[in-house]
Amino acid sequence: MNSQAHTILLALLVLIAGPLVFSFAFRSNTSVPANHYHRPKQASTTTFTALSAAPIGPVARAKKMMDPQEYNRVVEEKMKKEKLTREQAEEQYNQFLENPGFYYALDKKEEYYKSLGYKDIFEGMIGEAEKAGNGEEVRERIETFKRNSQIKAYSTITFFIAAFLYVRSIYIADPENFLPGI
Repeated sequence: MNSQAHTILLALLVLIAGPLVFSFAFRSNTSVPANHYHRPKQASTTTFTALSAAPIGPVARAKKMMDPQEYNRVVEEKMKKEKLTREQAEEQYNQFLENPGFYYALDKKEEYYKSLGYKDIFEGMIGEAEKAGNGEEVRERIETFKRNSQIKAYSTITFFIAAFLYVRSIYIADPENFLPGI
């Protein structure tokens, strides 16, 4: 097989396999279900140190500039519902706008568990499950989730390293005809 055929084959491989690897690596894992041990929401009196350090991002800034009335309505509604200062409500809404809902929910859940005295979200889920009597089951699901996540991450890294090494070997074999016309 000549180098042009190798290049075409590699391009097809990256175009087809790359998105597949990423879709499997970053899809949500159903082995860790939503936490069913959530306590009723209490009025927040703490400051949001994780949110206050982040400056306003481009999505939140655009939303505030393009539709200031809607932005202010949401912030004021958040202030009333959660008894927050304007600054805290804006920070939370900006964080929500900048992050997809799933990640925002994870951040809020981690904040909740930290306010209960747990180190992180996983420790909080296990601690609350132990109170409900099924801590070992939740611990096992979290360990499976972490192990699967590591496998996905290493698989993705390995794929791209292999693709790089393959392209490099093609280049080393015939540098003058490597990607002609580009």
